[in-house]
Amino acid sequence: MDDQNQDPEVIEETAPTGEATASDTMLQTDAIIKRYLRQMKELNAKIKEKSSMFKDSFLNDAEYHTVDEEIKQVQKKLKTAKERVTNLPVSRQAQVEIKELKEELKSAREILSSYLQKYVTETGLTTIEDDDGEVLKIVTAYKLEKEKTEK
Repeated sequence: MDDQNQDPEVIEETAPTGEATASDTMLQTDAIIKRYLRQMKELNAKIKEKSSMFKDSFLNDAEYHTVDEEIKQVQKKLKTAKERVTNLPVSRQAQVEIKELKEELKSAREILSSYLQKYVTETGLTTIEDDDGEVLKIVTAYKLEKEKTEK
């Protein structure tokens, strides 16, 4: 089990030489991305295995099991009380208002995002000062998602 304490393989990027073409650079970047994806899959598998072992150690402990059952009973009582409070007219109205405000906030974030993109494109700047004088950095986030396929 010595491999537990070893750092995951670090993949270093190689700088393209002056002779490299755009397609060579793209292929190198593609290969690096695929190596990191492979490394992440391996790490996720190891995490899953170790997590399973960790959970099993709790399931085999009698004291933990007893306390867990007591907690489940208390949680049932808490759930019943929460449902009672949630069904009060005042609580229902608050839930509706919260939902509306969250939708409004989401819409405002989406609109702000498009204006920030336009601002960066037009000015070339990646910072903006708010009304309080605080300088805020405009960041772009990239991530990978599985492509949705039509069935």
